[in-house]
Amino acid sequence: TDTARTGSASLPAGVNPIFAVAVTGDGQFAAAGRANQIFIYHVPSKREIGRLTDPALLQSGIYKNPGVAHLDLVQSLDFNPAGDLLASGGYREVKLWRRAQNVKAGEFAGLEGAPRSLAVSGDGKLAAIGDEAGKIKVYDVSNGQATKTLAGHTGPVTGLKFTADNARLVSGAHDKTVRVWNLADGNPAGQVEVAAPINAIALVAEGKQIATGGADNIIRLWDYAAVTATEKPAEPLKPVKEIPGHGGPVTALAILAANGAELVSGSQDGTVRVWNVAQGNAVRQMNHGGPVEAIAVRADGQRIASVSA
Repeated sequence: TDTARTGSASLPAGVNPIFAVAVTGDGQFAAAGRANQIFIYHVPSKREIGRLTDPALLQSGIYKNPGVAHLDLVQSLDFNPAGDLLASGGYREVKLWRRAQNVKAGEFAGLEGAPRSLAVSGDGKLAAIGDEAGKIKVYDVSNGQATKTLAGHTGPVTGLKFTADNARLVSGAHDKTVRVWNLADGNPAGQVEVAAPINAIALVAEGKQIATGGADNIIRLWDYAAVTATEKPAEPLKPVKEIPGHGGPVTALAILAANGAELVSGSQDGTVRVWNVAQGNAVRQMNHGGPVEAIAVRADGQRIASVSA
């Protein structure tokens, strides 16, 4: 209507036609004009990742909630070749929308040494960073402020994992110790000294065991399910088994599935291996072609990424 075009009224709630779509040249993103909104989708995952908002429309008072791009129906859309600029056409107007690059959402300040490890809690509310000096800082992700400092390690903290209930944090370090921390009070609940510096850790066997990757080429499993210490001294972790096989220091660990029944390891021997945790044997081996520094596993367990120096 003419009143909508001049800015005195909003579109009727039931008007939702799609008159225009556009896809980036690399096929990663799609835009669709639904009524006077522009929806952005990630094509490979088929997920909506956002809706474009013209701040001027919110300032006018016609719309109170973000997600409105034009006063009238969006009738044309097109991306530039680079895929970072979108043109949208409405009634007697064209708007250009640019996708910002390298946008920093926040930062964690107050680190006393170079960070060596990082973990985020399952609910996304906490982040833990272990530094070169052996300290661990726990941060509130919403504001980037440190809530606790966990001190006890005397060497670089090279592995961190939150437990499934987000109540505890497991750490491993070059000082040859594994420690379990209660996040409520910051006190240690369990710990053990191993035979070699620890380069990586993972939680396996339904999260009941800790896997450590050592500089002596061995993967070790530790039982911490019985650890209940709160104010008393940290309880010792019980050894479960040792898994030899790598011909160089184990540098990275990750679980292949959510239940932790299979473990993926990377080593300076240039291989990535998949292990059956219960049996302690390798079920698959892949050659990276150089010393492996880090690995990552996709959530569905169907892809493994490995990187070297």
